[in-house]
Amino acid sequence: RKGVAKAMRHLYSKVPQEKLWPWFKRLFPASLTMMILMVMLDSKLRVPGIAPHGIVAIQFAKTPEEVERLLAAWGGETRPLLILSLLVDYLYMASYLAADSLGCVLVGLKHPRLKQISVAFSWAVLLTALMDATENAACLWAVFVHPTELSTGITWVAATIKWTVGLSCLAFMAAGLLLPKAKVAR
Repeated sequence: RKGVAKAMRHLYSKVPQEKLWPWFKRLFPASLTMMILMVMLDSKLRVPGIAPHGIVAIQFAKTPEEVERLLAAWGGETRPLLILSLLVDYLYMASYLAADSLGCVLVGLKHPRLKQISVAFSWAVLLTALMDATENAACLWAVFVHPTELSTGITWVAATIKWTVGLSCLAFMAAGLLLPKAKVAR
C-alpha cells in the first residue's frame, strides 16, 4: 500500500522527464524577465519616508489609514503605475509558478533523497501564487473601492504567507540546483 508521501505527484508528472530541463531553461529566463519588469515598475513606487520599499509597503500595512497614506503618496501620475504593477504581477505569478515549481521538481530529480520534499515544495509554489493573487485582489479593492480592515488584513496575511513560503521555496530550489549531486556509496 502506498503512503500519502509516495502517492504525491508534482505538477509536471505527465511531462516526460527528459523534457523537464529544456522546459526549465525556457521558463526560468521568462520568469527572470518578468521579475526585472516588476522591479522596474516598483522603483517608481518608492517614496522616501512613506514607502521606501515600494509596493511592499501596502502589502504589510497594518491599518486602513496606513493604506490611505500610501495611496495618497501614490496619487497623480504614480497611481496608474501602482495599478499596472498589481495587474502585471498576475502575469509574473504565472511565470514564477511555472519556473519555480519546475525548479523544485528538478531538485528531486538531481537529489533523489529529496524527491518527496521537492514535490511538496513544488506544490508550495502554487500556494505562493494563490496568496499573491489574493493579496493583489485585496490591494486592488483598496485602490478602486476603499481600504477596509478586512482588505488590509487579507493583504497582510496573504503577503506574509507568500513571502515566507515563496522565499523558502526559492532557497530550496537554489540550494538544490546549485549543489553538486551527492555521490552514492556502494
